[in-house]
Formats: sequence, C-alpha cells, structure tokens
Amino acid sequence: GKRLVAKTLFGSEISFPKPSVGATVNAILLASSAVGETVIRGFACEVHVDALIKFLISSGADIERGADVIKIKGRCLHGGCVRVPPDMIEAGTFMVAAAATGGDLLITNVIPKHMESLSSKLEEMGADVQEFDDSILVSRTKPLKKANVKTLPYPGFPTDLQPQIVALLAVAEGNSIVTESVWDNRFQYVEELRRLGAIINVDGRVAMVEGVEKLTGATVKATDLRAGASMVIAALVANGVTEVYNLKYIDRGYEDFDGKIALSRTSLSGGTCTERGEIIDYGLVSGLDFRGWDIRPVGAAVLTFMAQQGEKYIEYRSDCEVTAKVTKGAEWLSILRTKGVERRALHVVVDENPGERRLGQIVVESQDGKSRIEYNILQ
Repeated sequence: GKRLVAKTLFGSEISFPKPSVGATVNAILLASSAVGETVIRGFACEVHVDALIKFLISSGADIERGADVIKIKGRCLHGGCVRVPPDMIEAGTFMVAAAATGGDLLITNVIPKHMESLSSKLEEMGADVQEFDDSILVSRTKPLKKANVKTLPYPGFPTDLQPQIVALLAVAEGNSIVTESVWDNRFQYVEELRRLGAIINVDGRVAMVEGVEKLTGATVKATDLRAGASMVIAALVANGVTEVYNLKYIDRGYEDFDGKIALSRTSLSGGTCTERGEIIDYGLVSGLDFRGWDIRPVGAAVLTFMAQQGEKYIEYRSDCEVTAKVTKGAEWLSILRTKGVERRALHVVVDENPGERRLGQIVVESQDGKSRIEYNILQ
C-alpha cells in the first residue's frame, strides 16, 4: 500500500459521489485537525457517523452537522468521551436468524429506531417484531412470505444486511427481487447459497430469489463478512450438516458469534438447530430410563433440537455416563415445552435397525392437534 505524509492539512470542500461510511469518517477525522474550514457533502448518515461527530465535539472539535452538509473548522483536540451506539448490523443479523428459524428471540442493547427498515421488512414477510425501549423481540409462527428489497443509504435498508435477508428469502414462499443499489459485486456469495439448494438468479445488481421449502446441508465458504453471516443463517434452517469455512471473515465483524448463537439456544456444531426446549416431565420408558439422565431446564445446550437428513432430531446431553436399552414399540407419555407452548409427546417408536446414535423417535403434537413434529432420540 501507499503511505501518505503531510506536514500540514488544510480545509477543503469534499463532495462524495455516493455515501460511504468509511470515506465520511476519514474525511471528518482529517478535517477536525486541518487548518481552516472543511465542507463535506454527500456524506453517509449512519448513526456511527453521528457518534463520531459527538465524540470529536466533546474533544474540542468545531463541527456543524446539517441535513446536507457538514462544516468543520480545524482545531487542536483533547480527550473526550462518547457512548458507542449498538451495532445495528449485528442486531439485524440475529433478527433475521430468528425470523428464519421461527424462533422467539429477545435482542437487547439495541435502538429500535435504527432497525426500522429491517423491522418493517420482517413484518411484511410474516414475522412478529415487538419494540421496547432498548430491545427487540422477534418471533414467527406463520410461513415466510416473499418480499422485494432494495438497499439504500441509511435510513434505508442496509447493504450490510442484504446477504442475510437473501438467505431468509431463499426459504420464503414465492419469488422475491433484491436490488443492490449501493455496491457492485455484492452477490458473490450466491453460488454458496445455491450449494444449499437455494434458487437464485443474478443479473447485475438484481437477484431474483425463488423460495424453496427446504435447504439441504452442504460445505460452503464465507466470501466476505456479511456473506459468512448469511451462510450461518441458511445453515440454521437447512436439513443436514452444514460446514462453513473462511470463518476469519465472520470473526472480523462479529464478536463471539458462535457463543451468541449458543446463547440463542442453537448450536453451530454437529448439525442444524431449529428449535429448543426443555423437558418438564419425564419418566421411565420401557427399556429406556430417562431418570438416569441429567436433564436440566437451563444450561449449556442440555437439550438441543437439530435437523439432519430431512428429519428433526432431539439430542440429550448428560454430565454422567448413561447406559440405556430400547425396546421396539416402547411408549412414553410426557410433556415438552418448546417456545413457551406445551406439546405432548405421544409415543416413542424405535426402528428395528436404528442408525448410529439413534435410540428412538418421539412424535410431538400440539394440544390443539394442528401441529405435529417428529423427533429422533440420539445417544
């Protein structure tokens, strides 16, 4: 790269052909210590730009921020203080993940106003978004519907959430159109989604997404930061095991991403999570004694609902060694609570030739009889 050295900086007029957060931030930083006045037009309006301006003002900078122009008179700066705003892209990523999996996720330490463009789009697609003072609750009980998305500078739909929303649209009913109006070559990740079974056709800055009922696990790679998040979201709803490579991109923009996914009661290892729950009543199945298991309502992934090979699985984990035998046709009556809804486990059916790690199957039906889920029991 090139190194630029200047003994003295002088104020100037800067007009950006299109808004850029990085370019705006650098221009503001340089102008704050330059001699004379700098006028900036065509700047990015993201909340982080305003946060930087507040910080510089607290450090002695002379900055006037209008709707169309920023005027800066260079000064000697001193120490200052600022509260960094929450990362709206990270929050938006988890909002999309909750909508994709049909989860019920409360995202804290966010400013709901910053998320309005995404919140309205998720609601259009069938998700429920509840806003509180500094948190957002995202859930979904209805099928995902198609939607058209166009990225725009803030406060429009963020380009950094475009790959994530495409992963969501890939499993929505109907055909959607996504237009990228901010950056070129932003659809390079699409080929990776296709490996999972997504049907997406790209023509320049426009992607046409044909929703499919299911995605299938595969080996994919992150082509950039937000594409990596898109791969993880797609993996969460895909049947089977998905391996995502090039995690260096994800780690660059998300702190402890897999840890936060785990706190969201999902798991990135061993398969694809679709639901989480807790056993609130368990007992002896003929030949299968659940009383020997350390089953707790809370804790680190004690009970994980996973999707593999087109079927939904339950995995029980215990802190002690467990030995169990299963009798074909054994029946077990219990109640499971998933996402706050009581569901009754009707029976356990064991195949004559169970596959590796498979002990049996639980058929779970909602009390109104309208929802039925089949789970496999894994050892």
